[in-house]
Amino acid sequence: MKESQEQVINVPDIKYEVYYSKFLALGFDLKIQELIEYLYSEDIEVTKDTAVPLLKLSEEYLLPGLKAKCARYLARILDKENFIELSELANTFQIKQLQDAAVEYFVCNRTAILQSLKIQDLPRYLLEEFIVKYVNE
Repeated sequence: MKESQEQVINVPDIKYEVYYSKFLALGFDLKIQELIEYLYSEDIEVTKDTAVPLLKLSEEYLLPGLKAKCARYLARILDKENFIELSELANTFQIKQLQDAAVEYFVCNRTAILQSLKIQDLPRYLLEEFIVKYVNE
């Protein structure tokens, strides 16, 4: 293919600025080349700085493999500082793996979390899941 020889992909009728502004609107300055490389190879490095924006992009562009990769990474880095943000994100995008990780984290760290947060700051699904899990233990 011509693209493989030139390492350039032309997408007629779609301007770079349109894609780029979409990424900026999502709060992430992702290079188009990285996303295109992921689309071809399904290989991308998920980091603390890229996980949430990539998750939003995966939802926007219906990329379940990328969504799962981001969810696994976010579940691993769940901590007291990002607990609320990631719990809400899990609920917003209905990411079962991340929701389960948030519930488990809450069960294991409830005292510290409740000392540092107000109960009304916690997502409703998290409280419901916690009650079910706590009652069952």
